[in-house]
Amino acid sequence: MNRPDAVRAEGLRFRYGGVAALDGLDLAARTAEITAVLGPNGAGKTTFLRQVCGLAPVQDGTLTVLGRSIGGEDPTLRRDLGVVFQEPTLDAELTVMENLVLHGRLFGMSRSAARSGARELLGGFGLDGRSADRVRRLSGGLARRVELVRALLHRPRLLVLDEPTAGLDPEARAVFWSDVRAQVATAGTTVLFSTHYMDEAEVSDRVHVVAGGRAVASGSPLELRMSAGSGSVHLAVDAPGPLLAVLGAAGILALEAPGGVLVPHRDPAASVHGLCVLAARHGLRIDRVELRQSSLEEVFLSCVAAS
Repeated sequence: MNRPDAVRAEGLRFRYGGVAALDGLDLAARTAEITAVLGPNGAGKTTFLRQVCGLAPVQDGTLTVLGRSIGGEDPTLRRDLGVVFQEPTLDAELTVMENLVLHGRLFGMSRSAARSGARELLGGFGLDGRSADRVRRLSGGLARRVELVRALLHRPRLLVLDEPTAGLDPEARAVFWSDVRAQVATAGTTVLFSTHYMDEAEVSDRVHVVAGGRAVASGSPLELRMSAGSGSVHLAVDAPGPLLAVLGAAGILALEAPGGVLVPHRDPAASVHGLCVLAARHGLRIDRVELRQSSLEEVFLSCVAAS
């Protein structure tokens, strides 16, 4: 299905003094899909999301959000956005319900409508028994899910998540993303999120790999894996440093991996002999060779290394 773009950025540039946070960023998020902005710290992800939310100006380039051309703060746009920031923003001394009702009131909902909507969402996300709990007594995973409920309470068209599961354990992250996927499936909400977790990017319909303030690769997780080639060669060695140096000097992209060195290649089987010969020529012993399919992590590391 060809969906319209809920968010489109073209040539976005943004500088903090002499530092370029965005350097010609081009990307799009389609309506009723989950779009990931994947990149290392300092890649410009948070700056971009702040612009989408109208919290940072568009210094250069164009940004369209839900059909609006964005140039700075836009209070009317925020009614259509639900946001979960990197840092927790719930009031720890209030109960879950008190936090949610306060949010609803700020968005123009009546107290009764806010309470009714909060009860419905809490029940849908398995939190109906937590409404009277003070936030400070919640685990990090539960508090994050309450923030998600709060962001959805006023029924936004676009949900913006800035590294929403940083610091959560794997089980809490899995539950959080199950809730997000359910929201997209049932309400058609568009989701735009940033992350540096590879497995989180896998839940998305489309991934934009960002490095140095620009998108260096875009596509579905499957398309990105295919674009990197059919796989990689894992060379098991005790000390990867010398082998990485030899491969780097030969102009071969290689990444340190658990137990050895990983070499992305479009034809892994054909590359094995040459890699082993190169290692032996420099007196390096390879204990074991393993052919692997490409992963999104390898695509990400390759794109960042080449940018």
